[in-house]
Amino acid sequence: GSRFFMAGVDALKAALGQDDDGLPRRCSTAHMCESADKHTPVSDRATTPNGSGAATPSSAGAVESSPCVADDLEADGVRADVACAQLVTSAAELATDATGSTMLCRAMDVGGTKAVLGIAARLAGSVCKLSRSPHACRVLGKLLSSTDAEISASIALELCAKAPQAVANVHGNAVVCKLLECFADAPSTQALIDCVLVGDTASLCRHKFGHCVAMAIVTYGVPRQRRIVMQALIGDLQRLARHRFASSVTVRAVQRRAADGCDLLQAQLLYQLLVPPGVVVGLACHNFGVNVVKALIEQSPCRNQVVQLLSKATNRIMKDKFGKAMLREVGLVEWTGRPGPAPLSCQAAWSGA
Repeated sequence: GSRFFMAGVDALKAALGQDDDGLPRRCSTAHMCESADKHTPVSDRATTPNGSGAATPSSAGAVESSPCVADDLEADGVRADVACAQLVTSAAELATDATGSTMLCRAMDVGGTKAVLGIAARLAGSVCKLSRSPHACRVLGKLLSSTDAEISASIALELCAKAPQAVANVHGNAVVCKLLECFADAPSTQALIDCVLVGDTASLCRHKFGHCVAMAIVTYGVPRQRRIVMQALIGDLQRLARHRFASSVTVRAVQRRAADGCDLLQAQLLYQLLVPPGVVVGLACHNFGVNVVKALIEQSPCRNQVVQLLSKATNRIMKDKFGKAMLREVGLVEWTGRPGPAPLSCQAAWSGA
């Protein structure tokens, strides 16, 4: 019985970390580390901000937190090349971090084509996921700014798999817009936009983030794809011109010069805005539609007609806070000094006479 009792006491001491005398036992791991530090030169020990000499992990986080890498990027010669190589190696992990993405963008500026190609290779296969990251989307945009056709093609083709999700994301839509801005004529970009336009284009124009892609299509897209967006606007123009987000697409369509086979659609768009009675005045009294009226005034072919329509309905427009602000902005109220039609001399000034 005493043998079993002593065995239990020894087990309890071991659990409490005590030796045979009841004193606390030193951790063997800590003792080994301390002994190793005593026999290791100070220059060979890993340094940390608190100077404890504890080893730091050789992971992407260590590269990110090290101020030496950022300093080496700004140096010349071998130091900068080594820093770029370290960042390229950890690009997949650094891209989703605020500081890491900034360092990757700087590495592309310093390292040039070699760094760009290396980072693109590291991010390949994860573009759909990275495009939804607030930090990684900046890195993807920087890659697209490098004007490398192969990189843009690979990014666009990966996004084709989840095109609707990309354009509906707060960060992903920026990557698609950048593709349109830099590589609208590329077959891979056209394939991506075709995937985007498969569904209801009017819904795309009304989407909080998708409308930015619709605006980019109107501005940079190929004629075939621009016509799809224009037709969607014309199909429900009165509603879309008053929508919070779709009104911005309408403004861009009005500002876009008719060309490349879109002149007929441009004419139909302007006809629906200018010819039906009360459309311009109704838009001028709407918080989002008023932006469409301003865009019409900026277009020289429509300027005189829009000013005439507004001047005839000044009394009604002055009762609305959005219309009143717009009249003051374009100068109709200042010309007359009171509500009412603008003088003919002022209308002639708008028409360029």
